[in-house]
Amino acid sequence: MFHSNQPETLEQHIIQSIHTQPDSQAMLSDIAEILGKAFQADTCLMGTKLDGEALSLIAAWTSSPTSQSRSLTSPELPFASVIKRLAKTSEPTIFKNITPNTTTNISTGLGISTRFRQAVNGVILLVKKQPYQWTQFDKDTLERVASLVALACHFAQLQSTLDDGTVNRDFSSHSLPTNIPKILENNPILKVWLSRTRNQLEQQLQLNKQLVQNIITIMSDQTRNPLATIKMGITLLRHSPPSADVLATRLDVLEKAWHKLNDVNEKILRFKTLQSNQTTLTPTLFKLKPLVQQIAQEFQKTWQEGKRQSLGLKVEFEENGLENAIKDSDWEFYTDDKNFKIIVEELLMNAGKFAIFDTTVYLKVAKQNIGKQTKLVISVSNLTQPILPKNLRYLFEPFYREQWTIDTAIAGIGLGLTIAKELAESLGGFLEVACDELESSQNCKITFKLILPQALCCATSLQ
Repeated sequence: MFHSNQPETLEQHIIQSIHTQPDSQAMLSDIAEILGKAFQADTCLMGTKLDGEALSLIAAWTSSPTSQSRSLTSPELPFASVIKRLAKTSEPTIFKNITPNTTTNISTGLGISTRFRQAVNGVILLVKKQPYQWTQFDKDTLERVASLVALACHFAQLQSTLDDGTVNRDFSSHSLPTNIPKILENNPILKVWLSRTRNQLEQQLQLNKQLVQNIITIMSDQTRNPLATIKMGITLLRHSPPSADVLATRLDVLEKAWHKLNDVNEKILRFKTLQSNQTTLTPTLFKLKPLVQQIAQEFQKTWQEGKRQSLGLKVEFEENGLENAIKDSDWEFYTDDKNFKIIVEELLMNAGKFAIFDTTVYLKVAKQNIGKQTKLVISVSNLTQPILPKNLRYLFEPFYREQWTIDTAIAGIGLGLTIAKELAESLGGFLEVACDELESSQNCKITFKLILPQALCCATSLQ
């Protein structure tokens, strides 16, 4: 398939793509085309690190004259089982008689995971429709270029954490420091690495500055009123001794202010514990329905007693994708019930804060067959003000809050969803979010979906 000098040429094409492509998705798509043509494959699939059970950035190329390199979303992804197997091995792997979950049969495939700093950060899969005997040279060449593709996947992952289109992609020599060593200047891989890393670090510095500013603003906003209330209450108690009834009222006001400050403190301490990996898990077998119904009843009562009388809550239990209906006695769950309860409460608290008045929050609990395992899926949905698609990924970031929530003085410090996500991962699962626009309304329907294994002891891997 290759001439003796073609692996070097293939490497140069990949390096050039990393240099010149305008964004991460275009870069991955271009590299998929380069690899597909070089190996004379019918299809080449590429993606960055597995996120939950999906690839975060996916590119596909096919040899069909009417097709071209393009991006894919996770539901479109063919060869899902093959890609999951690839992510678990560092060696080039040959697959026989594989199928992309369509009517098209594929005879053979060759794939490999890409690794950066000894961690899997992507996959490459080459497939052929006709029988073909992959050679050792094919495998050696793919393994050789995989290190470059790993670098491209790393850049794509870094870029995906930053605002789209804001990274400076001028990689000409004048953008490099003037004192760069000659050996570095002449090394194209290190040259790309230096210029991209510098640009990304500069932007990360700006993001960090903004994060610090957000923390200062949030803490100031969320502590000012409770502190003022406590100060005023102390002053009144000292200067005008009240009657017993007035004293009870003022103490209630002070206690509510204390609870607000204590909630802020508890959120920060819980976040600190999670970040330091000091969370202790105590798996317990318990019945799911009573616990979920208890949590729901507590929130329904709170929303009725507070200022959210018009906010309803509906709980549903489903058996999607299972052959037999689930009996009440089968709704048993083996996990850390304390942390599970915290996650569900955080999701409901989030819905209660941001749901549109006079609407209903839906809490749906289901068991679904995902892959070869039965998973527990809990969804919390509510109507809210529109959220830009590009901002959804920031909702789990610490101290992030949408501007409209700040402008309307909605309580919160931006840690609830972060804590829920961290706890979900500690229980062997993950948390995802989706927002659907509504044609008949200016609002959107936002859904947070918690996916957990049926038993914590089986949660060693999500792939």
